[in-house]
Formats: sequence, C-alpha cells, structure tokens
Amino acid sequence: PPSAPRALAASLFMGLAQSHERAGDNTKALEAYQRVVAIDRANREAVAAVVRLTPPPEVASREQILAAMRAVQATVKGCFPGRTGVIRFSVTVTGADGTVSAATVSGGDFATEVAGTPDEECAVAIVRSITLPRFTRESLTFEYPYAL
Repeated sequence: PPSAPRALAASLFMGLAQSHERAGDNTKALEAYQRVVAIDRANREAVAAVVRLTPPPEVASREQILAAMRAVQATVKGCFPGRTGVIRFSVTVTGADGTVSAATVSGGDFATEVAGTPDEECAVAIVRSITLPRFTRESLTFEYPYAL
C-alpha cells in the first residue's frame, strides 16, 4: 500500500521482482526491480538487476563509438611515427558482444604508403581491440578518421 514504510515496500517489490525473474518473466521482473530502485537507490542488487535485464539498444550510440575510438587514438598515432595527416578506418562491430570483427585502413593521406606494412598491422590490431556495449543488431559498420 502507498502508506507502507519505504523499507517494507522495497522489500516487497524485491521479492516480487525475484519471483518474476525465477518464473522467466523478465519484463515484469525489470518493472519490479525498477520500483525497488525508485524507492531505494542504494539497493545494489536491484540496480544490478535493472542493468542486467534492460534490453540493449539496436546499435551502439554515436557517443559510445566516439569514446571507444578516441580512447585508442594516441596508441594508433604511435603506430605511424613521424607521419601527420588523416588515416581512416572501416570498422565492423558484432552486436552480440560489442567486439570488433573487422578493421581495415580504408583511406587517408598515407593509406597506400602504409598498406601491408607493420605500421598498418599495428594500427589495425589496436582498433580491433576496442569494445562497445552490446546491441541487438547483428553488426554495425562505420568509418572513423584519425587525425595524426
């Protein structure tokens, strides 16, 4: 009831959420866990369950892609010592786990010069190491330019 003490209400919704989850109804379980979090934001078990049961998006967001690619920019730059300009990558990410399934140098100021060299292999290996949050689409392919 609305007049129930907060701790009791959170406990009741937690029990309801766990029952729904055990029964395999993740939609209702998620709703109940969200009620627990609304009552008690410090309930780590409920917060973790909300994260676990929230369906992933169709694709990774632009911000997630940019953050992952920017995180390795300095390392990619280190693969091309003494070079300046732009090097562009074509990257394909698998939705089920967010890992890079393919990465290639697709263009840029010196792409033809480094094709097949250890410099290119170094950069491709680094780009292949990024991980994005999982998403529902089978895969996502995008182009990313690094300014060196």
